[in-house]
Amino acid sequence: MANVDDNYYDIPYLTGDDTFLDWVNHYNNYTVEKLNNIRIFNGVSGDGVGLTLGTTADGTTWGGVFRVDLNDTITKGITFSDSVTIQGTLNLDGDFVLGGIKSRYGHSAGLTGISGGFTVGQPIRMSTVDGDASGLDYGYGFTLAQASGTTGAEVYGVVSKVVLGSAPYTEDNTYFEVTTNGVIQGDFTEANVTGYGLSAGEVYFLDPGVTGGLTTIEPVISGYVSKPVLMGITSDKGLVLNYRGQYLQGTGTGGTGGIDNNRSIVPIGNDVAFEVGHVVGYDEDEALSDSNGWFICNGDTKSNWDKAVGICTQGNFNVGGWHIELAHTGWVDNFPSNSQTGLLYVDQSNGKLTNTYPGEGDVKKIFAIVWDIGSDIRGIVLNQLPDTSYSSDGSVGSWAHRSSTAGGVTFGSAINPNMMINGGFDVWQRDIGKSSSYVNTGSTYFADRWVRVDGITSGNQGTWNIERQTFDTNQTEVYGQPKYYCSIKNDITSGTTLDYVHVENRIEDVRTARNETVSLSFWSKCGVTGSTMDVSVTQWDGSTSTTTYPSTVSLGTVWNKYEVAFQVPNITTTPSGKHYLGVGFRTEKLSGTTLDLAKVKLERGLVATNNPWTEENEEHNKCKRFYQRSYNMDESTHTVTMLDNDTPSISSVDFTITPEKDYFYKFPEPLRDTPSITFYSPASGYTGDVYNRTAKKDLRNTSGTSGWNGAARIAGVGATTISADYYDKYGIYITIPSGAVLFDNISLHYLADAELDDNMVWRRPS
Repeated sequence: MANVDDNYYDIPYLTGDDTFLDWVNHYNNYTVEKLNNIRIFNGVSGDGVGLTLGTTADGTTWGGVFRVDLNDTITKGITFSDSVTIQGTLNLDGDFVLGGIKSRYGHSAGLTGISGGFTVGQPIRMSTVDGDASGLDYGYGFTLAQASGTTGAEVYGVVSKVVLGSAPYTEDNTYFEVTTNGVIQGDFTEANVTGYGLSAGEVYFLDPGVTGGLTTIEPVISGYVSKPVLMGITSDKGLVLNYRGQYLQGTGTGGTGGIDNNRSIVPIGNDVAFEVGHVVGYDEDEALSDSNGWFICNGDTKSNWDKAVGICTQGNFNVGGWHIELAHTGWVDNFPSNSQTGLLYVDQSNGKLTNTYPGEGDVKKIFAIVWDIGSDIRGIVLNQLPDTSYSSDGSVGSWAHRSSTAGGVTFGSAINPNMMINGGFDVWQRDIGKSSSYVNTGSTYFADRWVRVDGITSGNQGTWNIERQTFDTNQTEVYGQPKYYCSIKNDITSGTTLDYVHVENRIEDVRTARNETVSLSFWSKCGVTGSTMDVSVTQWDGSTSTTTYPSTVSLGTVWNKYEVAFQVPNITTTPSGKHYLGVGFRTEKLSGTTLDLAKVKLERGLVATNNPWTEENEEHNKCKRFYQRSYNMDESTHTVTMLDNDTPSISSVDFTITPEKDYFYKFPEPLRDTPSITFYSPASGYTGDVYNRTAKKDLRNTSGTSGWNGAARIAGVGATTISADYYDKYGIYITIPSGAVLFDNISLHYLADAELDDNMVWRRPS
């Protein structure tokens, strides 16, 4: 029989040769059998699928044909078992949780999510081996992440689903999902270190203290990693961020610069109630400290105020345990002073700050200076030692501290001027220690404005020297690109307790800064770590000298910057003569080692501001008010300064003899008072004589020569050849009595000295 069940089989036609029997058999075997195989169906559309039955009349499909289409909307989920390609735009509508960037992992050992330690919301990382030492892995090399270091903070993704099956365990009934980007939904109370769900718009960081934890407090401790992981959308829904983590360190390659170098986060106990604004100290032996040694600097702990560490800027927050943040030096925005401004002291009534001066008998501790700019409160932590005092018996009130900034602070762009002239040792007009070590004892000026006062009366003096030293051009140890520094040594093998050596910068007018607060900053080092010297303040009113020692400095063997603030004692006497304020250092304690000093600055106020590079010619001009020469800075007094055998250097003063044989010379900078005048010859360095450039001889040697129009020059033996007939602080009236004739050219050097050179001999400090 023909294959009538084949859909493609065609029944053959009968012909005229076929018999009636053929027709019967054809009808039964072909037509009837084929018709019996026909099944009648009515098409029905399903979810997402549309079915259209064709009719001849509708003009779209033929009768007996139906068309199947995908609907515009599919109302149920679809699972694709292979890749899907979308060539158009993928539009996501509704409350959609993206799942295309999740990865599923089963546990090779069949551990459940609870025993494995993973719950929804926990950040995880790849561990180096299957079976990490923490025990919190799933056998695929995963373990919980933590922000306490770079290795633990390499987050792979966030756990978004945990499925717990039963034995026999398979990767289909026991697995977890990790989302590397996108939205996840679930119960975050286990992952959030607060124990609550998420907050909308809040960024959650990898916690440094809780493994696999999320925290809203960004880590700021050096050595931690700041890594945003999640942003809350609702309490049970969050967006995985997985940004690059930033390793927190103050400086160096890879450092973010995002931490505060002047702040620390310290762990605290729960037995002291620290608050923002408290001044906090550390001493394990303090009876009122917490279990970790931290205490509030109030009236009950004032004996330990010298151990104050900083002011609390954030209080009682949890980063793997309870912590507080302390600002211990330098600039602080949003200063926690409860809106108080000005000079602030520690308030012993509550351990916070006050601008009320402590009462008589109370401990006085200057802690900060604070100001407001609009609604912003800003300040600088000073944290001075308590009870800064000034004593006439030489006792010291406080210790200078190492500066936390190389250059010093600035108030915006403001830098306080240096009250000292030549504080950077740029100018050395005298030859004391300039080109070689000066080894004599005794009191002397050396660098301009700087005096060594020798107060040794009965002690045995060993090696003494003063010498200018030069910094390497590209040195970076001392801020401000200084050119020179001063090295001083004064060994004393024995002596009385009242013997002393001062190295001081003399400032004109004893009334300078009297009863004012000033800051002294300087760079220093010595040959023996721990050697000490005192800061000295000498006030000479013209007849009486008063010396106080407001601070002590402990030095090291490398360059460091030191700062100290103190109050200059008041002075009520009427000054006279060469009165001055001398600020410097008492150095006899440094016997046996060399003291190096650079970049010394004295300024008004409690804060040492920037001490920038100084232009040596500007400093030189300031020094000329006290000690002035015609020589340039590189030329030594009393030396030959000739360009060749006949021509003086351009630094010399030059004029032509007139019929009056006189010359009026105006000083380039007026001196502070009428000076003493000394003349020198640039050709020979001779004192009291000058050079006749026309005769090519010093004036005293011109006898027997002639000048213009045959006029004979006469300079008798011992005769005066040059005279300063009149002089004051503005200039000199010079006459040439002998050794020159009309139209001779005269060249000379001069020294005008109006120094503050009283009080150079030993006086008992009073």
